[in-house]
Amino acid sequence: MKKIILCLLTGLLLSWNISAQAQEEDAKNAFFNGVTAYRGFQFEEAAEWFLKAAEQGDAEAQFLLGRMHYDGNSLSIDRVTAYMWFDIAAANGLRAGVRYRDGIAKKMTEDEVATARQRSEEWRSEHSPSRR
Repeated sequence: MKKIILCLLTGLLLSWNISAQAQEEDAKNAFFNGVTAYRGFQFEEAAEWFLKAAEQGDAEAQFLLGRMHYDGNSLSIDRVTAYMWFDIAAANGLRAGVRYRDGIAKKMTEDEVATARQRSEEWRSEHSPSRR
């Protein structure tokens, strides 16, 4: 009986370890998976992968989420959300994020910009490296 329980526990630990490794690989490959989905016109899936990469601090994924909301070719146009993602990418050192954030701000009301900045700050606070 002890051998059976030991085998079951070993199997559970191995399956948990494999699952954890798969999740880690997904996080590492999230940006690539997002690009692949985007190129295949699977925009919602791409956004999910880019979000996963963005949560890992990937400024390019953050920028692309902004672009997806900015141009409306892949998701609905949402300037507040686009600004938010551009601002987050800019805060992570991506110069294109600065240019796009400042450019889209010219097409927004002051209230929209204030809302977008607040959402950006909240997101960065929730996803700071110390919270990961």
